[in-house]
Amino acid sequence: MATIGPHFRWSADPAHRKTIARFFTEVLDAQASTPVPNIDSFTLNPQSSVGVVYGKPEDALAEADQPKATWVEFLVDDVDASTKKLAAMGMKPIEYHDKQHSYFRVPGGPVFRLAKLSLLVMAVMLAACGTGGGGGGTSGGGGTAGGGTAGGAPPSCPPPEDAGPPVYLALVRGTLALPDGGSPGDAGYTAADLAAMRDRHNAIAMGGEAQARAAGDFAHDVLLGTTLLSQAGGTKADEFVALDRWSDATAMQGFYANPQIAAAFGTLFSGPPSIELFEARPTWVNWGDMQSGDSHTPYWFHFALGTQSGSEDSARQLAHDQVACGGKAPSLGAGNLAHVVYTGLTDRSRFLAVDIWGSSTNIEAFYTNPDFVAAFGQLFSSVGQPTYVSTNGPATPTGRTGWYQW
Repeated sequence: MATIGPHFRWSADPAHRKTIARFFTEVLDAQASTPVPNIDSFTLNPQSSVGVVYGKPEDALAEADQPKATWVEFLVDDVDASTKKLAAMGMKPIEYHDKQHSYFRVPGGPVFRLAKLSLLVMAVMLAACGTGGGGGGTSGGGGTAGGGTAGGAPPSCPPPEDAGPPVYLALVRGTLALPDGGSPGDAGYTAADLAAMRDRHNAIAMGGEAQARAAGDFAHDVLLGTTLLSQAGGTKADEFVALDRWSDATAMQGFYANPQIAAAFGTLFSGPPSIELFEARPTWVNWGDMQSGDSHTPYWFHFALGTQSGSEDSARQLAHDQVACGGKAPSLGAGNLAHVVYTGLTDRSRFLAVDIWGSSTNIEAFYTNPDFVAAFGQLFSSVGQPTYVSTNGPATPTGRTGWYQW
């Protein structure tokens, strides 16, 4: 993996020195310094800078040739405010086919465009460069340029000192059968239907708990599907999900291969459920845990469930960790409580991240944010984003709470 670094060098005609300095300090709010007489250094943020070298006029590109040089993007807090500052300096936009951005050229420098510096983009860059997540932009329209560095987990999201014993997870998803054994179809379930299926599930779970616990199943959580993010590979309302965490992978595999378990599922689902087995990856960037939502009634789950791009597990981890660490502060600020990572027990490219939220208010806005979509999409060859709601709390006539769990 590679990315553009955060430091740049320009060569410019000394005749443009004052204009270039004004551009960086007045438009981009950069901090200026002169480390040696013929070099001005402009720090855009603690991780990004541009050094401008002033030599002989013939050592710099002629003004007519500047558009042939590499073009630059500056991310700013307020594009409109920065554009007004450029206008005050007498700089007018350059015509270009991309009408979503404004393009300019400072005398003595290359063509550049202005784009919005979002919190998520800034956090990703800061994390990749080794600073704490959650930083914001500079004040008054300040900018940044460049990207991060490749390496292990970003220093602001270090791996745990003790990963603990291995934990495995069984993800069981299926369509609940109606009380008469049929399928709900497009009409969905009535409250009476859900209450009846809750009671049927509870009888099965209570009857099998001792056997499951003895085999190593130490946690059983039940969720129901929501219509959130239906346009992003979501799920159907009230789809049943069980998340069972295990301490023994072999016992887990044997349990779900047991014909008696299949027979019990046959009384609960309208067809065979999907069963996928995973292993927790505590050395990847995680935060919170699977109990992080327990103090909320209800709370919500977002799954990133798919197949990661790349052939090497280490490269897939690096890609995930840089995006996850950068997005940690914005997601926590939006109401996220936990991000817990699993990969397939037999196919390591199979990926499940369980994000837990205390409220559903910001879920769709966060996961449909264009910055998130761009960073998230590059991690996968295919992925869905089903969302679920917990069923904790006392049983009610709605059938949506009171599902037996341990």
